[in-house]
Amino acid sequence: MKKSLLTAFAGCALCASANATEWTADIIGIFDTDGAVYAAQTAVAADGSVIAAGAFNAEATILGNAFEPVGTSAYIAKYNADGTAAWSVALTGAATVTAITTDAEGNIYVAARYADEVTLGSTDAKTEVVKGIMAWGDYTTDKDASFIARYSAAGALTAVTSYVPEEIAAAAAAAAANPEGMYFSTRRFIINKLAVEGNKVYASAIYAGELKIGEVSFTGTYNDPWGGGFVSDLTATCVFSVNASDFSGCESIITCSTQGNLATENDSYQSSAVSFDVAGGSVYAVFAGNGPLKYTAGTDSRVSEAAFATYNYAFVEVKDGKIAQMSEAACPEAGFETAYVPAEVLCDGTTLYAVGYEPFAENYGGENERIGHDIFVFKAAVNNLAGVSKFTKEEMDGDVTYSEVAAATMMSDGNIAVSSLGFYNKKGEGYTSGDFAGVAKTYVYNGTGLVAAAVPGACSVAANGVNIAYQTVSAEGVKINADIDTAGVEGIIADGTDAPVEYYNLQGIRIASPESGVVIRRQGNQVQKVTVK
Repeated sequence: MKKSLLTAFAGCALCASANATEWTADIIGIFDTDGAVYAAQTAVAADGSVIAAGAFNAEATILGNAFEPVGTSAYIAKYNADGTAAWSVALTGAATVTAITTDAEGNIYVAARYADEVTLGSTDAKTEVVKGIMAWGDYTTDKDASFIARYSAAGALTAVTSYVPEEIAAAAAAAAANPEGMYFSTRRFIINKLAVEGNKVYASAIYAGELKIGEVSFTGTYNDPWGGGFVSDLTATCVFSVNASDFSGCESIITCSTQGNLATENDSYQSSAVSFDVAGGSVYAVFAGNGPLKYTAGTDSRVSEAAFATYNYAFVEVKDGKIAQMSEAACPEAGFETAYVPAEVLCDGTTLYAVGYEPFAENYGGENERIGHDIFVFKAAVNNLAGVSKFTKEEMDGDVTYSEVAAATMMSDGNIAVSSLGFYNKKGEGYTSGDFAGVAKTYVYNGTGLVAAAVPGACSVAANGVNIAYQTVSAEGVKINADIDTAGVEGIIADGTDAPVEYYNLQGIRIASPESGVVIRRQGNQVQKVTVK
């Protein structure tokens, strides 16, 4: 059996608190002999408690609760700021947690992609079941739906909603009208990030097919080159919001898709990735895709200047329901077209950062071919997205390339901690190019470049402006590390009163000038949670 350890650390490059509490707890037996560490998600609540989500595919006891998986299931484990166990629940079924965040009251919001049926556990035993995509009368495991669940600070499930797309009716009709027609539906709705601001939960998603959320419709586009002979979905991306209390009241913030349906045999294009942040009343989104994509916010829309068969990044600010500014940057030529991903977008109120990964290829198509990904950091002033600059880093260790950014977070010193997973970059004995190598590496972006952090490889990292926690890959599974100030953000540590005052939102992002709502105020080592009216 592999096991996962929860352990504390001190003296590392990621430490954020001068008065850290060190604690250790064990989570054992979560993988079978063929299990692999992946899909770890971490959050640090405003009170310093740590929420860790992960996967398990063997019978496991997590924080005193016995869980039995269905396939590879997921769990959520919460630890108090002093390291004592709070609670755990299982998401039983083929589920992968893709995002997790908290609000000022300590409520926890979890997004997951799933295939068939998933039972969401709850500390009050009031479980809920969500049901995924069905095809020909049965669940299909190759088409992902998503759900968002809201847990109280005590672990009670208080709300859950599913996002299950349907086939595009017009695409199905086009195929049905052709005697030999076929509709190749790849419908999916995959939520990849959550953020809470005020009474709203914001989410970004990659989707294909069509889905109606309340009164808002997200309808993808499709390619039909032969008059219904072979109709195929094209992916689109979006950022939307719902009410935090019950996930009602959906609002589309911005969508990105092709300009209508296509009818081309060559050079089909689509939107492939998106991430975002919310700051100062604006939503800052960063997209990746190829071709002249259309970006729509309310009644406002812009069209990319990208050529039909080339990839671009788009940096967009949406404010008051309109596109306030938009800038583009070309993706590099890499020998093949895949995986340009802005994995995390962070805004401190004055500067926008996008951290992600993009492909490279050497000797593409040859016997000594090597492929992998570089890590990138884009940086731009929020009032001038056209002035974006870029830093790229390639990191190799033999046949392993450290790439595919799994998480990034802004620390209290303004630097960005980056977690990257390791993948094989060429074929070897027992593995092939692109296989996960079971390792990770941690970097710190200091404003000018990425430097290796003096900590074990982190596959997940999170901060709240005062405290930081991360999960690391080891031979035993995952270690969850926390640097927590036991005074918490509710308390005050009397020191540094002559230091400058800094403000952070509850996701740990520094903000230049707080607007109304709950924020974290820091002056030297004096930290408290305040309400701005």
